[in-house]
Amino acid sequence: MYVSNIVLEYYEEKVAFEIIEQKVKGATKLLIEAIAAKGDYHFLVVTNEVGWGIVPENGLARIYRDALGFANQMFAQAAGEVWLSCVGLQIRLKPQ
Repeated sequence: MYVSNIVLEYYEEKVAFEIIEQKVKGATKLLIEAIAAKGDYHFLVVTNEVGWGIVPENGLARIYRDALGFANQMFAQAAGEVWLSCVGLQIRLKPQ
């Protein structure tokens, strides 16, 4: 919901993807910094992996898929642990 709200706030047919990408990356960076500032707490970020399917025909859906991918990469890089849950299995991605 976090990324979709940012995308929808700035999405227009004529708006360049780079602008939306910058907004999502900037907002995600601020959220990661706010989480890091609360060092005594543990945070769980739950997200979807939407880049494994077909390329959406709809322009908005493509922008959302790419923007969520950037946010997911940023969260995964900042996280101490990263887990993937797929077909009922949990796979630890970080640390290995």
